[in-house]
Amino acid sequence: MSRLVGVLADIHGDIFALDAALGRLREMGCDVILCAGDLIDMEPFGEEVVQRLKAEKDLICILGNHERWALDRRHRQKDVRRFFEPCNISDYFGGGAELSRDSLAWLATLPVHLEAELEGVRVAMWHARSGSDMEGVEKETTGPELRRRLLEQAHADVLIVGHSHVEFELAVDVPPGRILNPGACCSKAYVYRQAGPLMVPDEFRPATFGVLELPSERFEVYRALDGERVFGISPDRPCIKSSRG
Repeated sequence: MSRLVGVLADIHGDIFALDAALGRLREMGCDVILCAGDLIDMEPFGEEVVQRLKAEKDLICILGNHERWALDRRHRQKDVRRFFEPCNISDYFGGGAELSRDSLAWLATLPVHLEAELEGVRVAMWHARSGSDMEGVEKETTGPELRRRLLEQAHADVLIVGHSHVEFELAVDVPPGRILNPGACCSKAYVYRQAGPLMVPDEFRPATFGVLELPSERFEVYRALDGERVFGISPDRPCIKSSRG
């Protein structure tokens, strides 16, 4: 019997995209939801996002770099300026929206990664990659050898990551496995490009979420706001646009 696992990442304070994604995931029958971090900043509803996720049953969340920055403000600006243009820092932090003590206390309880066995499949989740919440996995530049190494480091058959804001599925042949990214569940999440020593905003992509079927490891990605499938074809699971679109 198959099991459906919802996969979220990089919500960045977008409560509207999050609510849409959660509704669709529940409608599709996902009994557990995994979230790969970066819950806050960019959009102004970080507090609402944290409280919504905190209240969700059967949802497992890990820390992203934005939560780390929120919990350690002494290093936050310094860390950001190493990677982004300093003139637009407020864009990344939702106009300075603050979190309540309750939300910060909940964030402080979150782990930096997850390792679990679901339906006989070893699943790991890191925000960016094993041991780093800033060095992401890039679809175009992650070749076969690096894919194998990342799976080995994560001790997993399936590695779930976020951070890049780009949805993808990277196959690993030997040993068999895959690396998955559901994209950003944020309607205004940037995709970044390299500009000299900096990473700078390049384009927006629509808010998305993933559905992982176990033990088959079949993975699909949907747009949160209209339910349109981005990629992946399951013959026994039609596109959900017709039911909620």
